[in-house]
Amino acid sequence: MSTQPISGRDPNDERAEEVKDPTGVPPVAPPDEEASEALRNFRRRNRERKRQIVRSFVSGAAFAAGKEGFELAKQFIEHMTQN
Repeated sequence: MSTQPISGRDPNDERAEEVKDPTGVPPVAPPDEEASEALRNFRRRNRERKRQIVRSFVSGAAFAAGKEGFELAKQFIEHMTQN
């Protein structure tokens, strides 16, 4: 009586099985220059969008806080946009 795994496959079978990616995503090709440029542009736009969100939020908070809040917000925005 031989012992076989629950799957029914013989562990001594030497035939290779095709291994499929469970996610269904094809393998990634090496990056090309066009893709690298697109990624850099995406990151730049994303960075600018984040800065705009911060500016909007800080400006709204400064408006609610009055003149002192506005000065603090102005300094904060200048600090954040230096990079």
